[in-house]
Amino acid sequence: MLKDPNFHVVISFLAFAGVVYLYGYRRIAEFLDSRIQVITQSLQDSKTAKNFALAQLTEETKALIQVEEEEKAIIESAQKRSEILISNIGQEIEDIISARQKEAGLLMQRMRNAFEYELKDQIADHITQTLIAWIRENSSETIQKQATLQAIGMLSQLKVS
Repeated sequence: MLKDPNFHVVISFLAFAGVVYLYGYRRIAEFLDSRIQVITQSLQDSKTAKNFALAQLTEETKALIQVEEEEKAIIESAQKRSEILISNIGQEIEDIISARQKEAGLLMQRMRNAFEYELKDQIADHITQTLIAWIRENSSETIQKQATLQAIGMLSQLKVS
């Protein structure tokens, strides 16, 4: 056994492990403990950051939902306003068309009245001239005066109506 090289390797290893245990155990344990604390602190920081990120995400999600609701409300309001405006514009167009039709009707009536007046005036002038010519040719002076007065009276009635 003492001559076996594996025995010496085992003894050397145990001696080394003993020396490392006596002198290096505390240092290694302290190093590992400090490393454990750093890792634990990092985990706690990451959990805190995760919770903070989740809280922000929740707030932003709520804000997004609120913005979407406001967007819908604005769009609905704009649609209602546009429908009202379209209705109002349609009514204004109908009112304008109605007013223009009335104006055109009044204008046509004025033109008709002016035409009738002008026609009556021309007929009266023609009758007057024809009557004067007939009276000059076919009657005496007293008859001419009476006929002229009657014709003027009738023609003035014709012009008035």
